[in-house]
Amino acid sequence: MKQQRLLTQFKKRNGIKIHFWRIVILVVYLISTSSCRKDVGRLEKAGYDMTTDLLVHQVKKADWDAVDTAETLGETARSILVPFTRDKDPEIRQIALACLDTVGGPDASEAALKLLLDEDSEVVSSAIELLHNHPPFGQAEQLLKCYQQTDDPYAQEQIPVIAGRLAPEIDMSPWVPLLDLSADEEEINVGLLAGLARMGHEPARKRFVSMMLSSQGKESASLIEYCSYMQDTWIVPHMIPLLDRRERAVTLFPDRDIYMRTCDLALEAIVELTKAEVSFPVNRPEQYNASELESVKRIASSVKPR
Repeated sequence: MKQQRLLTQFKKRNGIKIHFWRIVILVVYLISTSSCRKDVGRLEKAGYDMTTDLLVHQVKKADWDAVDTAETLGETARSILVPFTRDKDPEIRQIALACLDTVGGPDASEAALKLLLDEDSEVVSSAIELLHNHPPFGQAEQLLKCYQQTDDPYAQEQIPVIAGRLAPEIDMSPWVPLLDLSADEEEINVGLLAGLARMGHEPARKRFVSMMLSSQGKESASLIEYCSYMQDTWIVPHMIPLLDRRERAVTLFPDRDIYMRTCDLALEAIVELTKAEVSFPVNRPEQYNASELESVKRIASSVKPR
């Protein structure tokens, strides 16, 4: 299960959807299931409770199978896991966060908030992942403080993105002065730009659209992922030109030279944002044909700009 968590973080760090990792994760799961069964058998013989005691045992030994156990326990696991987020071992803190991510709840978000300034970068990444999945509603002020105090580059990008997930409840005014719209594209904080765009800040939205249209390759893929993050159709009309872009954006299988183009990623994002029903499968590890691209272009053109 540790491999699965690291793969998830890898995808979030790079801001792209890499479809072939689904196959890798399945293989890792099958291997880890065998290991988990062995632990269960040993603990049954030792008289352990097959739920809470197993979870404590796994977390203490830094066993990533604890994530599956926590999922089985559900909300019951929360009170067991929170104290482990304060453990001196960073891997145990990381495992505790991964487990809390499966059960969610305000306690999980609060624990993750406290670890945004952790000394271990992997713990910080796990805290960020949890907060993306379980936004800390009502904690915007704490998020802002963490952003102002952190020197972790990944946290500096992702904390404003998490803050954007609190929209429309969040007050954007404390965040606006932190964004330098005059900065070059190489220097601007894309996470802060995207977060403010989701909050509804019009200058940030205009700059985001400009960067999206001028981006190429991996940068284009990352910004398209941020388009999906907006969870609002305001961005859709601006994405129409991307449906004509045929350059490589993401390589799926290097050995076989299978890749997704900018237009393919844009198509998937538009379908997701509009919730449109299409006659072909999406989120597939292969390129879309001209007819499919044209059908989504018509869908995007029907969305009124605002």
